[in-house]
Amino acid sequence: MTDQRPTDAATTDVIHHSRNNGEAVRGTVRVAPAVLIQLIELTVDAIDGVVELRPRPRRSRQAMNFEGKSYDDGKVRVGVIGDRIEADIAVTVRHGVKIAKLSASIQDQVSRAVERMLGMTASSVNIFIDDIVEA
Repeated sequence: MTDQRPTDAATTDVIHHSRNNGEAVRGTVRVAPAVLIQLIELTVDAIDGVVELRPRPRRSRQAMNFEGKSYDDGKVRVGVIGDRIEADIAVTVRHGVKIAKLSASIQDQVSRAVERMLGMTASSVNIFIDDIVEA
């Protein structure tokens, strides 16, 4: 289990079993905040119906109600504490897509990518639909 203190990077404990003698090798993987944000951006960009990531509305720290560290590149904000993340993402969508279905897909795919690639849990993924455009 990971330490639940705020960190300067996303942190995941890793146990690797050696091929030679089968003994567990323990360690910690630290992921730079920019990498975490990039993972989310690449995941969202690949979803059909998303035209682009957009600058999103800023929220005050009190409104976020999140006790960990927060990182922001203007398009994606990620809060990290221990092995949990919270993300705010703003997107422009293609006209004609079902926004509720697209939003659920973004939330699901971001959550899966964070879990699969980092072993972390997305406690919330908040989507802001900033614009709708003809494709």
